[in-house]
This record gives sequence, C-alpha cells and structure tokens, in this order.
Amino acid sequence: MSDYNNRQYHLMLEQLHDFETKRIDLKHLINGLESLLECLEKVAPDWRSNFQHHWGVLEDVYADALDRGYKELPETSNKLLVEAVRNLKIMVEDKHDGNQ
Repeated sequence: MSDYNNRQYHLMLEQLHDFETKRIDLKHLINGLESLLECLEKVAPDWRSNFQHHWGVLEDVYADALDRGYKELPETSNKLLVEAVRNLKIMVEDKHDGNQ
C-alpha cells in the first residue's frame, strides 16, 4: 500500500475516534469520511462498496434525525451508529499499516 493511502486510512481512524470521543459530531464524521474515501487511490471496488454501505448508515441516521427534529437520537439510531462505526473501524484498521 502506498504511504499516501496509509495516511488517508490513518485520518479515517482519527475521525472515527474523534466521533466516539465526541470531539466531532455526526455531520463532520460523515463529511470527513466521504472526503477521505474519495482521496484514496486504487481501492478495490468491493472494499469501497462495503465502506459506502456502512457510511450510508451514518448518513441515513443523520438524515432521519434532521427530518424528525431529534435533539437526541433514539436508542435504535444509536445502536445503528455504534455498529456502523465499529464496522468502519474494522475495515479501515484492516487496511491501515502500523496503526499509528
């Protein structure tokens, strides 16, 4: 893997960690991950598709929260977020060299 892609994966992991520790909100996580995904070079189509599926869960939860005017997410939405973030972390950690 290129050093360039490895840096993008590292930044993805930082974004996911920052979301988990409440340093960034869901909107920023969605935008950050999308931007970083688009920056990756020569990514296997199946990996990209799987990543987009889990990222899409984040986007769906966010859109639902906006549509319904939630101040706080219901438990079912939180469970979806936790699972999607966990899956994204697993995928990215698998690609990232060195877990810097």
